[in-house]
Amino acid sequence: ALLDVQVSVLANQNLNYLTTGTPPKRYGNAHPNIVPYQVFKTKDGSFVLAVGNDGQFRKFCTAAGLIELAADTRFLTNTDRLRNRDQLIPLLEVHLEKQTTHHWISAFEPVGVPCAPINRLDQVFAHPQVVHRELQVNLPHPSGTVAPLVGNPIKFSKTKIEYSKSPPLRGEDTEHVLKTVLKFDHAQIQRLNESRIVDTGTHPRRG
Repeated sequence: ALLDVQVSVLANQNLNYLTTGTPPKRYGNAHPNIVPYQVFKTKDGSFVLAVGNDGQFRKFCTAAGLIELAADTRFLTNTDRLRNRDQLIPLLEVHLEKQTTHHWISAFEPVGVPCAPINRLDQVFAHPQVVHRELQVNLPHPSGTVAPLVGNPIKFSKTKIEYSKSPPLRGEDTEHVLKTVLKFDHAQIQRLNESRIVDTGTHPRRG
């Protein structure tokens, strides 16, 4: 059931509650059990920083030019950082906003600090891997234009994904479905269309 799935995917939030009896606080996109593990703004955008352990935190501090934080007793371990989240995060926010997203990604990735840019959709569809994976397809449309669509994310090693047609015009397939599936004849379809029970694309748009 959808409810079952909804409860189960609460992941660490539901277990935090079940083990402590305390409803979790709201941290926006921040991880409730790991700090720093959230979105940060930069000079020209935003990126996700996912410092998963104490070793990564030390690497992060060095790469970010915040080496003093790695030795700060308030932030030595993840337990310390959880306890002092409200002190650490503002320090990082001010510092990380001084440079561009590309600057920080280039600094953190080589030393093994998990991070990723948050892309606008124009950046997503221009990304070389997205282009290579054919996640945008352009199909001829009955209107005479080209319909840009999102490609099928499921790829097979031996069978190429094919796209038979673009999204139909309003009522474009109504008559075909009624004839082939329900075996209605032309007169029946015409009566249904004239009474507006179905629309074969001849009715004017409403609204």
